[in-house]
Amino acid sequence: MSTIPHAVAYVSVSYGSGSVGKLSTPWKTSSSGEFSIVTNSGEATPASVLVAEDDRVMADVIRFNLERAGYRVTVARNGLEAWGQLQSNVFQVFVADYQMPGMNGVEVCRALRTTYPDVQLSIIFLSARGLELDVGQMKEELKIETLLFKPFSPRELVAEIAKCLRSPDKTGCGHEVDLEARMTR
Repeated sequence: MSTIPHAVAYVSVSYGSGSVGKLSTPWKTSSSGEFSIVTNSGEATPASVLVAEDDRVMADVIRFNLERAGYRVTVARNGLEAWGQLQSNVFQVFVADYQMPGMNGVEVCRALRTTYPDVQLSIIFLSARGLELDVGQMKEELKIETLLFKPFSPRELVAEIAKCLRSPDKTGCGHEVDLEARMTR
């Protein structure tokens, strides 16, 4: 594995009784292009991706391809489940279906950006609605990276996630992420 130049995740952590520290975590990539986070013990942990997709077959295809690419994947079957996962776990990338039961992808992203404004989570939307959506407006309002229209190639999704993780202005690549606020809510 080799370190990605200038790629460091800064994470604020609470040690109890009000003291807060920062953890600097470099990203690593293997020769096959898999991204990992390096823990304090020096172990590489795969980058974590939350996938919110209500279509079971689509969710399984996405999970299979992302795990094959070396990512740690959590699947939420609807927007409410995704929101619960985002509140209790740390992810480097969030892949959200636009239309889901409970909360749709837009509602989950609005809740995330409102509740945790300092979290710089990379978000990729998936949608079958095609030209009905204003991609520019969604990028500006929800701070999403991209929107992939269904049907899409799983390789395209893997490439978009890798691009998010390589970007120097996203989570894990130079921004401070305040997890203290997340963990106390």
